[in-house]
Amino acid sequence: MAHIVIVGGGFAGVWSAAAAARVRGTRDLRITLIAPGDDLVLRPRLYEPEPERATVALKRILEPVGVEHMRAAVQDIDVDERTVTADGRKVGYDRLVLAAGSRLVRPEIPGAERMFDVDTLPGALRLRGHLRGRDGTTVVVGAGFAGLEIAAELAGRGRVVLVERAEEIAPDLGPGPRPVIEVALERLGVECRLGTTVTEVTEGGAMLATAPRSRRTPSCGRRAWKRTRSRPRSPGSATTWAA
Repeated sequence: MAHIVIVGGGFAGVWSAAAAARVRGTRDLRITLIAPGDDLVLRPRLYEPEPERATVALKRILEPVGVEHMRAAVQDIDVDERTVTADGRKVGYDRLVLAAGSRLVRPEIPGAERMFDVDTLPGALRLRGHLRGRDGTTVVVGAGFAGLEIAAELAGRGRVVLVERAEEIAPDLGPGPRPVIEVALERLGVECRLGTTVTEVTEGGAMLATAPRSRRTPSCGRRAWKRTRSRPRSPGSATTWAA
């Protein structure tokens, strides 16, 4: 029997499994998805107030279409032998789909371990627990999709400083939507620090430094000085990495 093995239980892995099952028809084809968790985590929604609701049980998706779920993490792939090693078990394959996704890489700066993130469900729950009942300053690093969503969500809970090392908000989204985004951030009271990066995270705040060529004052907030500390207004402050 031919065997398709899919590594990864995120969107790409699940859709690959579902697509293989759809085109299988009546052919004798085994499909196995290898992922360590029981759930498909909807990562784009982890910034929301109840991140634990951003999950769907893999069993609910895979079982109805005849896809096996092997709950394990992959340590090795041997393309010559056509085998995958997952938690000490070898699994042979005829076709392999590698959809393991990505993982947050923290910057190599002092105090990086103090940063929060919404890259994983445990990370999002940790941030929520830290901010519960507090209205301090939150420094959001990165003005892409995730950073904008986090900044907008947290704007009603206290001061939000959005830090972006590029000279424009949402640099990857292009100039089209930028004016609308800038107006929305201004209305929410989000302070934007463009051409700026975080150099250190301390117990009391985040050290910011502007890029050498940074000259433009952003319309949605005040620029940082050459070297400045974003100080918290209450013990609820947090630095969230969303770059």
